Amino acid sequence: MGFVRIFEYAIAFLVLVALVVFAVSNRGLVELNLFPLSVVIELPIYLTLISALFVGVLLGGFASFVSSLRVRLALRSMIRQKRLSDKRYPSSAKNGGVGQPHD
Repeated sequence: MGFVRIFEYAIAFLVLVALVVFAVSNRGLVELNLFPLSVVIELPIYLTLISALFVGVLLGGFASFVSSLRVRLALRSMIRQKRLSDKRYPSSAKNGGVGQPHD
């Protein structure tokens, strides 16, 4: 197991400990007013903040996926074109795409 993996586990453990300490020290209730529905919910402060953090991580991951989608599709298209070219011209596929010298 490499150093990077151990470092990732250590950071994850520290974040988990920080979240547990935050949850234990912030047990007070807060009212959430869901405006258009006229519904009021009482939740602990830690639950509302951790939920907001979780929703933010999900939205950030989705935004990252959408922004990289164009690059992924272009790469997939290039790979498909390369495979088609290798099937069409097998001699160039053998020597890395370089054609045979003409005499």
